[in-house]
Amino acid sequence: MNFIDYQLGGMGAPSIVHWSFWRGLLFAVPAGFLAAWPVNYWLIKRELKACH
Repeated sequence: MNFIDYQLGGMGAPSIVHWSFWRGLLFAVPAGFLAAWPVNYWLIKRELKACH
């Protein structure tokens, strides 16, 4: 997520109303979700992480 946000310029946006912030966020959040999904799935299956 941080890598995508950095590459798209979201981290360097002057404020949250600047378009580059939202463009970075639009791609960074799904990237972070997709990167974490298999790890969390594996941890829950192995009972190394509790599920609510």
